[in-house]
Amino acid sequence: MAGSTPARLKMILGENNIEKLTLPNGIPESLDDLLSTIKTTFGLKGNLRLQYMDRDFGNDFFNLSSTTELQDLGTIKVIHQQTNPPLISDTQSTSSLSLSFESDDSASLASNDTIILSSPESVSSRTQQWPADFAIPQFSYDTELQLEKGNTEYRVSQKMLTVSSRMLSDILKRVAEEIYRYKAYPEEAHFCAAAEALIKKHPCLKEPGSFNGSYGWKQRLKYKMGNYRTQLKLQGCPELCVNS
Repeated sequence: MAGSTPARLKMILGENNIEKLTLPNGIPESLDDLLSTIKTTFGLKGNLRLQYMDRDFGNDFFNLSSTTELQDLGTIKVIHQQTNPPLISDTQSTSSLSLSFESDDSASLASNDTIILSSPESVSSRTQQWPADFAIPQFSYDTELQLEKGNTEYRVSQKMLTVSSRMLSDILKRVAEEIYRYKAYPEEAHFCAAAEALIKKHPCLKEPGSFNGSYGWKQRLKYKMGNYRTQLKLQGCPELCVNS
């Protein structure tokens, strides 16, 4: 039921990919607002459909048409509509400057991820210990320019930066690559450290309403790393193939 009472939802984002969604202001009144919150929190793109678990019918899942069907500690399953491009079907998207979160993942199979597999920063580099201070990598020129402007404005007015889809994709991709240098299967503490380092270096990326300003980034990085490992498995990465 929608309202202002804080709520927590179990989110099934995919096979072996389950997260918790905390809603400080309660379950949104509209389905569109809920979808927007889910996409923002977990870095999802594309056309999504939601299903909810109905305890009255033996915990079967039904299509969600109204948030009034939901309650605290409920379970939601995210369904990616088939109109979305498959993970690796559209390699030509490597030349696009307006890549979405998922299409960026698939494009990297034909570009950056292949380079990583054949570079010294592959399996051997992950023998390094996790650093005491996680270093945020350099992003693309456009992203760095926007972050510089955003950080300057934040220091003056505490205004947060509005992150575009392309910028979000660039940030998540490069931070995930940096995490992978140390950990193929990072733990919760590693994601927390990376997310906190991100907003420490770029305070304009802090998230209002989050207790430390980085919770949403942590969730997005966890989802991104899952996709990143999938890409490397498809490329035949020995370490990941053994562990799959």
